[in-house]
Amino acid sequence: MNDDHYIICMKEQSREGTALFWKPESKGYTSDVNQAGLFTKEFAERIETNTHKENVAIPKEKLNNYFTVYSVAGFDTETLSKLGVKK
Repeated sequence: MNDDHYIICMKEQSREGTALFWKPESKGYTSDVNQAGLFTKEFAERIETNTHKENVAIPKEKLNNYFTVYSVAGFDTETLSKLGVKK
């Protein structure tokens, strides 16, 4: 199993209004994608299901294709739709 999925918290945002990623080992949140944890698809999707999409699984490949330069990501509805997230 590969750790190739980010988990993004949809319930909370940073003070700057940006998305919050789960940190490695599920130890808090970060708005910096470079400090975000990577999780297996199975684990990330289980979290998504168990939290009723308050947290969503995003494949690393999709996020990396979308953000080539940015280290802080803000997600609006349109951006999430492009990433394949259905809220």
